Amino acid sequence: MVLGCKNAPIISWDLKQTSAFELSICQGRVCPELTVAYPNFYVEDSALHKRLNTLRDSLVIQALYLGSDRPNFDLSIAQGMNQYLWVGLDYKTELQPDDSYNGLIQVEAFRQNDTLLVLELSSRLILPEGLKIDRTKRTIDLNK
Repeated sequence: MVLGCKNAPIISWDLKQTSAFELSICQGRVCPELTVAYPNFYVEDSALHKRLNTLRDSLVIQALYLGSDRPNFDLSIAQGMNQYLWVGLDYKTELQPDDSYNGLIQVEAFRQNDTLLVLELSSRLILPEGLKIDRTKRTIDLNK
């Protein structure tokens, strides 16, 4: 998808999807079924490109984070998935349901107007203590 108006930057993106079974941590073992779908942005302005992809990554990292302190927002989506999967693999017991630590995270992007881009995250993670459902929306002013 390509979006751009005469004064706004031209932004394009394609949709990517990463599943647990694609990651090396899950090679040769049974892993939770975890999928993350997200836009991969392309922008000529390198600072805006980094800003959009970093914000997207931080939304996913926040959704995957199970700790009590602060998530490490320097991680990539794949690294965040690996950390989440390690928790699932290390702490899942035989008494927990088979679908424990399964989940789906989706980030969608859409243009609100000429200068605003919206990232909307929806996630559903099945944890031993119950569902963790998250809906988050971030609006980015493209002129800043």
